[in-house]
Amino acid sequence: MLHAQQLPFRTFTSRDGLPRSEVHTLCQDSLGYIWCGTFDGFSRYDGSGSTAASPPESSLSLREKEILSALVNGQSYKMIADSCFISLDTVRSHIKSIYGKLRVHSKSEAVATALKNRLV
Repeated sequence: MLHAQQLPFRTFTSRDGLPRSEVHTLCQDSLGYIWCGTFDGFSRYDGSGSTAASPPESSLSLREKEILSALVNGQSYKMIADSCFISLDTVRSHIKSIYGKLRVHSKSEAVATALKNRLV
């Protein structure tokens, strides 16, 4: 009679600190940490819990921070375009990138996140 080895498995979801429950990449570093990559970011598992490796707002470019600051100050997209010497479409492109990095869906959410996390 054959007996299969029983291995302990634990399920992790976004409730456990993963940016998203669907994991696409796993690897283990030399310190033993397990890194989980998802479409919304990556996390480090240390044996007891998972934590985000770096907040998305840390990846904002200088131009994106400048535009986010202008949004916080109440400037319209047109005013931002004029003050930054860029087109309105370029402003929209930067705004879309900012929303993605901050994981927000509106100007008010972006402004609230910027103020809460002292990004500007």
